[in-house]
Amino acid sequence: MTLKNEGLSNKEISRRTGLSVRGIQKIIKRTKETNSFKEKPRTGRPPKLSEREKRFLVKILKKKEATTASGISKVLKTSHNIQVSRKTVARTLKSFGFSSRIKKKKPKLTEKHKKSRLDWAKKHESWTSEEWKNVIWSDESKFNLLNSDGKEYYWTNRPAEITEDSIKPTLKFGGGGVMVWCCITWKGILFSVKLNILLSFD
Repeated sequence: MTLKNEGLSNKEISRRTGLSVRGIQKIIKRTKETNSFKEKPRTGRPPKLSEREKRFLVKILKKKEATTASGISKVLKTSHNIQVSRKTVARTLKSFGFSSRIKKKKPKLTEKHKKSRLDWAKKHESWTSEEWKNVIWSDESKFNLLNSDGKEYYWTNRPAEITEDSIKPTLKFGGGGVMVWCCITWKGILFSVKLNILLSFD
């Protein structure tokens, strides 16, 4: 309001304060109508979690005491006597910038595997396009004959970052399925496909 009284435009006030123009308009309107900066008391049911409890809920996730909304709800109830539903936990996490994602399936890596992959990446980071033209990239994909491998979810506020929590470890064998193999080169896809029927009776 001080900046407004000095004759600044809402856009300039927004640039200086970091508030949205819409938010500034609401503050000015409320102040003129009520002669107060405070918002009017809101009707309806009060929030189930205080701001302190919301931050505590996020802390449980970050400390990995629980990694799902249902799990966090149980920890709050059993260890801290705070009873809220899974949906309330999910809404709170979303308000802090977290989102629920499906875990990516990746081969289970040991510390030795991780070190070897990092060493390989560092060794080849300066390769030229001409050198990469001599490389063939291959991979395989498994299609289950019986059951689905299922989905697991996790919460994150950095969806682009790959962490241990974002990965669902997989093993080479187990269950029946069809393996499809193919590879690509600089010139395109090689249409050489190998099919294997794998059956396992665990």
